[in-house]
Amino acid sequence: SSCASCVRRRRLTVMEEPRPAPLISVHRLGDVSAPAGAVGASVVSIPYAFHHYLLDGFNDCGWGCGYRTLQTCISAVLLSARDGAAARDVSAKAGTLTDAVPSIAAIQRVLVEDARDKAATFAGSREWIGTQEAFLVLDTLFDLPCAIKHVSSGADVVPHLWSDLVEYFRRWRGPAMVGGSTD
Repeated sequence: SSCASCVRRRRLTVMEEPRPAPLISVHRLGDVSAPAGAVGASVVSIPYAFHHYLLDGFNDCGWGCGYRTLQTCISAVLLSARDGAAARDVSAKAGTLTDAVPSIAAIQRVLVEDARDKAATFAGSREWIGTQEAFLVLDTLFDLPCAIKHVSSGADVVPHLWSDLVEYFRRWRGPAMVGGSTD
């Protein structure tokens, strides 16, 4: 759900029970072929749970996109490593994938208490997170180092990052986090 549709429902802060489960691998629901004139197409090919505004009944409209993208990336780590140590460590107490993916509040606690990147006042706030904070959480929870590649505008992606992105999707096959100019 986009933020625009979320803003129209801004008065809704808690969803009625039962809460919906995240959609799994939504990219498989539609046509993923390259558009006309495109150089090629690379898509996520490992399972992931798509986390979006209001999914868990928490109203993060207008400020939660970084958290939701991070939750989606974490679900890919958990689903792709179900038999691995990282998945067992995070989900041992959780029982389900939905419970294993940290909430926004839990992500904020990781940034305050474990990564020591934010002041205590950050926990419980509506402050945005960007790519850097998401990478700190991934590294803290899963010992999964990430790389930040910078371009000054979207027009610079193809000449400067296209080959890196194609290689990422070929090798790792998971979702990627792309930030804007203020991330």
